[in-house]
Amino acid sequence: MSNPTIQLVVFDLGGVLIRLAPDWRDAFERASLAYPATMDDDATHAALWELVMLEEVGALGERGFFDKAGPLLGLGAGDLVRAFDAYLCGAFPGVDALIDELAAAPVQTACLSNTNHNHWKDLANPDHQNGLPLHKLGLRFVSQLVGHRKPDPGIYQHLENATGIAPRSILFFDDREDNTAAAAKRGWHAHQVKSADDPVAEMRDVLKKHNVLS
Repeated sequence: MSNPTIQLVVFDLGGVLIRLAPDWRDAFERASLAYPATMDDDATHAALWELVMLEEVGALGERGFFDKAGPLLGLGAGDLVRAFDAYLCGAFPGVDALIDELAAAPVQTACLSNTNHNHWKDLANPDHQNGLPLHKLGLRFVSQLVGHRKPDPGIYQHLENATGIAPRSILFFDDREDNTAAAAKRGWHAHQVKSADDPVAEMRDVLKKHNVLS
């Protein structure tokens, strides 16, 4: 039995379309800031992660996040913004060309990302150094606007409801195994992107196997 026709190609952003810093120590170094020793404290890390998750589902505004996270790390809000900005390291080579090719193919395109207000402003601005050609994607779904974050089933359900496309006709790229596993459980064609150097080439091969690109 042949594979069903792919009608929608969905991309995660970080680690798939845009390169991320390997860790927070690297991000602070790139921002020319001293790495806060409190980042390695288990209790502080847990409290910071809770704030990240709250912001990523829209439960904590951008200003609220930095006002709460800054004191945890002994940083002013401005320095923390610089460190967060430095976590994004520019689009992977070939992203623009791939999205242009898909725009000419008989499929719809979308992004589905866990992100925060600060990063989303930069990613959605094609003139920013970390901007992506997201305006060329037909649909854009991000956690802080949807109110759910991957791998919560709610964010996948939201996309299905918004597009009306059957799960078996969705091809999804994400760099995290838990996110692709959650998508596959719903019947999506989910591919975990593993290349840290050339994810575009990896995704192009998958797109060819699904007859989306020739």
